[in-house]
Amino acid sequence: AVVSTQSTDILVFGAINVDILCSQHAEVGQGKDLAPGTVEHVMGGVARNVAECLTKNRTKNTFISAVGDDRLGSLALQCCSESGMDTSRIKSIPNAATPVAQFTLKDGDVLRGICNFSAHRHITEHLVLEQDVAGSDLVVLDCDMPVRAGIQVANLSNKLGVPLIVEPTAPTKFKKFVEAGILKLASMVSPNATELSAIQHIFSDNIDPQISDITNTLPAHLASVATQMLQCLSEMSGSSQSNAVLTTLGEQGVLYCKLAKSGELSLIHLARAPVTPSIKSSGGAGDSFLGGFLSAQHRGEPVAHCLKVGTYCAFKSLESNDTISKDIGCPETAAKTIKSWERLGWDVAVLFKGRISFL
Repeated sequence: AVVSTQSTDILVFGAINVDILCSQHAEVGQGKDLAPGTVEHVMGGVARNVAECLTKNRTKNTFISAVGDDRLGSLALQCCSESGMDTSRIKSIPNAATPVAQFTLKDGDVLRGICNFSAHRHITEHLVLEQDVAGSDLVVLDCDMPVRAGIQVANLSNKLGVPLIVEPTAPTKFKKFVEAGILKLASMVSPNATELSAIQHIFSDNIDPQISDITNTLPAHLASVATQMLQCLSEMSGSSQSNAVLTTLGEQGVLYCKLAKSGELSLIHLARAPVTPSIKSSGGAGDSFLGGFLSAQHRGEPVAHCLKVGTYCAFKSLESNDTISKDIGCPETAAKTIKSWERLGWDVAVLFKGRISFL
């Protein structure tokens, strides 16, 4: 039987995977020769990554998920426990294979991958109790689960007035959730640019002139994404609570747009960190960003600082072979690094702030 957790700051619901990373160091000729390189396993799964980042940022959270009752499942539980995470709500499913993905990397980027995520179907709404949601300040869910499960937990969050954050996970999965109505239930969504583009079919081809008035003044590399974000926000604005879209842009930094309860719209850009990371792997950087952002937000920090903490956590992830860096340190450590970056002129740019009637 599922036993409810005591009250928690943030409830995180979604997938846990074991990722096998293969980095080839030299080319080989034709035939069956094996290429020299490195092979290592790291913990993955968007929700798991966010939960670990929250833990490393000293934000109390409850992570609800499922693994197979197999060797990889035992490994996943052990690694999560060693990372300081509470594993009491990760259910071991008999006769299920723990989700696993194998990635071939080059210079930190994924060239190709193979996965078996069949066990994601066991991440169901029955793992989450009403008192879990009621005892949380915030609910985060990823789209690595059956759509039915995600929508039911989203409806429960909405009914109880607990803000819901949706992490798209992948373009095709996000598209299915959006088509099922997740945007009307979410307080914030955090798609990257590719995931945001995947849901453009739900938006009207006729862009509201007020959106054009805002985006026409922006640099070209931000204008198209900002347009899509504002269209997405217009689909979310049916609820009475504030709504936001957070979109990471890689080398171009991050864009954040929020419609406050007061009706004021803010569009903010933060450039990438002013120093260049020694990239080992890009896997987990976006999840690290979200975990850092939410942790700072939960502490009541201004949005500018939240974006900077997210950038710091993503930077640390890029420099690590692990999806979530062991070197994130405490919030005080992040603050010191951020101060040093600010001395280099790094800061947010408010691209728009005001009221527009279409929202």
